[in-house]
Amino acid sequence: EIIQDCHTKIYNKDLGKTQSWGGKDLLPDDIANPCGLIAASFFNDRYFLEDDNKNTIFINETDIAWPTDKESRFIKPADSEEKQWIDPQDEHFMIWMRPAGLPNFLKLWGRIEQDLSLIHISEPTRQAEISYAVFCLKKKN
Repeated sequence: EIIQDCHTKIYNKDLGKTQSWGGKDLLPDDIANPCGLIAASFFNDRYFLEDDNKNTIFINETDIAWPTDKESRFIKPADSEEKQWIDPQDEHFMIWMRPAGLPNFLKLWGRIEQDLSLIHISEPTRQAEISYAVFCLKKKN
């Protein structure tokens, strides 16, 4: 059943995962936990926002996942730090793993809880070998 659910991204070696989120070595031929194409494509870049005066704008990244996901869908097993390549209670991961209903979708990253004028998103800190553009945003009134 796991083989069927995970499709082509089944083992740690398929995902390129060598260490658990707790820093333990993962065996290449062990079944990845989590596995599958959605897990393999997890968007893990981090963003930092600054205003025109280079002041950091706080992004609240807590309470962004659904309560049902936090309470029952993504439970952290006792051996999670040794067996899983990502913390299953990472709310960004919970959101990423929720299937989209349409081909075009948005995933909540966090909330900016202050008034904004024109802001610039600084170059993301790279945690994956993917390049992303720098954006300019303007809050709609």
